Amino acid sequence: DAIEVWNGVMSERNLRALAWWQGQLCQGRHLPMTGGSDFHRPELLGDMGSPSTCLYALSREPEDLMAALRAGHSYISYVPKGPGIEVQCDKLGLGDTVKQGSELELRFFNLRGGDVLRLITDLSMEEVSCEPNTAERRLTRIFEDAKFCRFEVIRTYAPGLPPMVAMISNPVYFER
Repeated sequence: DAIEVWNGVMSERNLRALAWWQGQLCQGRHLPMTGGSDFHRPELLGDMGSPSTCLYALSREPEDLMAALRAGHSYISYVPKGPGIEVQCDKLGLGDTVKQGSELELRFFNLRGGDVLRLITDLSMEEVSCEPNTAERRLTRIFEDAKFCRFEVIRTYAPGLPPMVAMISNPVYFER
């Protein structure tokens, strides 16, 4: 019904799960993803809520939270108040299916200068760099021939460390 692509600290196993999920999306599957901290005890780089699945749900009632999770109305951020995304298209958003050629309105928030926004489809990947002092970035895009588009934020956490995933979204799907 869904796949957990990010568990605990971002690692090679999470990147393999993310690549597998991307392959499933490219094959046409509508498969929501989720993530969680799997917290058992404090450890280096491992905290409760790191990462967090952020839901767009009708309420905080368990049935509405589960419905949002099943529908893919969510994204994963490396911490609860980390980078996030809102997608609008004819009152629809993450996890929903829209007509091909529809314009998506994207709002990335809780960003930092140097973050890289990735717009990933079955056909291509676009990267948009954030200027210094960027906290929010709005984009509009049309993906003419894609099956889906999902979004990531890539961040360099400290000098000398390689850039890492800071946010992953469920896709918006397109139908002809």
